[in-house]
Amino acid sequence: MRQQFVDPAGRVRLHAHEHVGQVVDRVDAEFLARRNEGVEHRVSTRMAQLAFGDNVRVRASPETTERHLAGLIGQIQGVTTPSVTNVDVVGGLAEDCAFAVEIKNKGPAIWFSPDLLELVDHAPGTEITINGVAKKWTRAAGGCWIESSTGAPWWKFW
Repeated sequence: MRQQFVDPAGRVRLHAHEHVGQVVDRVDAEFLARRNEGVEHRVSTRMAQLAFGDNVRVRASPETTERHLAGLIGQIQGVTTPSVTNVDVVGGLAEDCAFAVEIKNKGPAIWFSPDLLELVDHAPGTEITINGVAKKWTRAAGGCWIESSTGAPWWKFW
């Protein structure tokens, strides 16, 4: 027996025979994934474990060895889609994704293919602050960000 549900606000029809946990093509699973949930149909396992703020080691390859980058450790400062941003990427692009890694004494961040990066740790203790916002985010050893207040509560006037 099938039932049909109607969302009154959006007039969207839902069918009871559809599994709620099933991700279909029209749903962006990467957007829905949180914390340690992986999106394996679009993102490789290596990419799923790397994130902003992580400390990574550059793997040895002909290209990284030639540029004297193999074995160096840096911190991920960003992620991009090279086909859209046209950044120069070290390594081949098996997936349309690249990570910006800042390596001390090597100038600005360098874009790497995910397969050339190896997770060292999640950089526990790294802090992020935003000017004008009385909060900070501190990286835990497990990779999550812990939010805390840096100023007086909004309700304190004295």
